Amino acid sequence: MQIRRVLAATSAAVIAATGLVACSSDSEDTASGDAESAEQDGPIRVGTTDAAKKAWAAFEEAAEAEGIDIEIENFAAYSTPNQALEQGQLDTNNFQHLKFLAKYNVGNDSDLTPIVATEIIPLALFWKDHDSLDGIEGESIAIPNDPSNQGRAINVLVQADLITLKEEGLVTPTPADIDTEASKVQITPVDAAQTPSAYGEGTPAIINNSFLDRAGIDPNLAVFQDDPNSPEA
Repeated sequence: MQIRRVLAATSAAVIAATGLVACSSDSEDTASGDAESAEQDGPIRVGTTDAAKKAWAAFEEAAEAEGIDIEIENFAAYSTPNQALEQGQLDTNNFQHLKFLAKYNVGNDSDLTPIVATEIIPLALFWKDHDSLDGIEGESIAIPNDPSNQGRAINVLVQADLITLKEEGLVTPTPADIDTEASKVQITPVDAAQTPSAYGEGTPAIINNSFLDRAGIDPNLAVFQDDPNSPEA
């Protein structure tokens, strides 16, 4: 797939709506073009897994103000936006962090390439009917079980001083890296889509932004979140 639109020539607000393209042999040529090359037949098709987020409405308004037509295509599962991009159904997508992309590329012998950074969204811990970590010691916390989010979720608990690792500074820790004797809580890895249900049943849960939004949970209810400036995030 060859991307012939020059996203680098658009405004920063519009770039924020786009994050990834498939590699092409003429990428250097397209990157050196001017804004006029952004004018192509049909809209720029952008894939995501959270089109209902209010941010996308803002992205669309910013694109319209720049005279750029974008079409947001939503996908229910994390596995599909990259596949759609490779198959030419999309021009770009924005839904994943670099760790997820790296695992996808390795696992699928792919070479999808990030073209711009967009946003870092805090990963947060939620506990129904609680507004702090008080009393959480001894609880079992539901965390996403997929490899790319599980490590970050564990590090959220490390930053909250609830989990101690056998070795400090691990960017992608696994449950096996947890020093259970020195930790204040346990973890229960579950499918990411099940974390809102665990929260609704009263279990503390780390919920990523896509499922948080779908479940209608106010992000301001978080009792703790990681620092977007931290290396782990």
